[in-house]
Amino acid sequence: MSRTNEMNEELKEIATDILLKIEAIKTCPIHDDILLDQYFGEDECYARATALYKKEYGSHLPYSFEAFHDAIKEVSSETYDECPDCGEE
Repeated sequence: MSRTNEMNEELKEIATDILLKIEAIKTCPIHDDILLDQYFGEDECYARATALYKKEYGSHLPYSFEAFHDAIKEVSSETYDECPDCGEE
């Protein structure tokens, strides 16, 4: 895996972790690899996620805010309204 791909995966993991912590997404209780959207507005989601990103990493942000927001957008685009395997919301 290239260094760029490793960085992108790490950034997506950070974004996913933060989105889970602010409860903008959740995992399906049956299928833990499925992420479910919790219907935050985009502005509220970015504001909460950015605040937690700043809080957790302080002055040692591993990625720029622009890259972080792009990762939030990418992770959010991969969520479901309900689990495609079991229908859980």
